[in-house]
Amino acid sequence: MKIHPTSNMLLPIMNPKPVAPIELLEMIFCGCKTNCNTSRCSCKKAEIKCSYSCKNCNGQSCENTSNSHKVILESDTEERQDDIDDIEDNENLWNDEINDLQEEEVDETQTEN
Repeated sequence: MKIHPTSNMLLPIMNPKPVAPIELLEMIFCGCKTNCNTSRCSCKKAEIKCSYSCKNCNGQSCENTSNSHKVILESDTEERQDDIDDIEDNENLWNDEINDLQEEEVDETQTEN
């Protein structure tokens, strides 16, 4: 809030901007302790799906969850598995390389004797 001087008084000038983005101000989330399947659920009451902001279900472990959350979680799991597979492949390559070097050392030692 700013102060605007006038002839004999100071008047406040209100900020025309919202205090937060509209999306945030309108965000609804629930604190259900059950499966968000009753009209007590504030998300269900507002006809929206539960989201990550919901206190207990996090938009994942209830009956009012969006399928898009599940898809995102599944794709994240697939990506993590791909990363794990890549790491295991690299580890196998390194192990093969080490084995080859060890075999060469043994061969060289036998050749010298």
